[in-house]
Amino acid sequence: MGRMKRVALLPALVVAVLAAGAAPAQAARPCANAVVQEWLRTGHVDDDHWLGCYREALSRLDDYTDLAVYSDLSDSIDAALAAAVAKRSGKPVPQRYRDELKKPRPPAGGPVATAAAPVAATEGSSIPVPLLVLGALALGLTAVGAGGVVARRRRSGS
Repeated sequence: MGRMKRVALLPALVVAVLAAGAAPAQAARPCANAVVQEWLRTGHVDDDHWLGCYREALSRLDDYTDLAVYSDLSDSIDAALAAAVAKRSGKPVPQRYRDELKKPRPPAGGPVATAAAPVAATEGSSIPVPLLVLGALALGLTAVGAGGVVARRRRSGS
């Protein structure tokens, strides 16, 4: 009976390990995503975010391919990062950040923001659909395997 408990606990252990591994990745997303969402709303990024948010947003620009290629998103994040570093160290704000704020911006809700918003609106708490499908498949296969073990034991034990 002890072996049956171990077999029954296997799916729970797998789910716990997957959930623990996904938590740190999801925790980092909202910070970087907030920087990108701010740029989508206002056309620039303010210098009031945590420094790691800017760095995370810059490292995740590949997630926003169209925005990275066809807009000044990376320039705006770079300028905001430079301004945030200067502000925290007590130095004057760099000229390129002040120039970035003076650039003319398309009106809010314009074609760029409207087209890009659904692409960039990934929530940190959402789980990707392929991961859900693979998880369900793994649980199903584990259940079938456990059922086979139970059936074999009943046949040999009778």
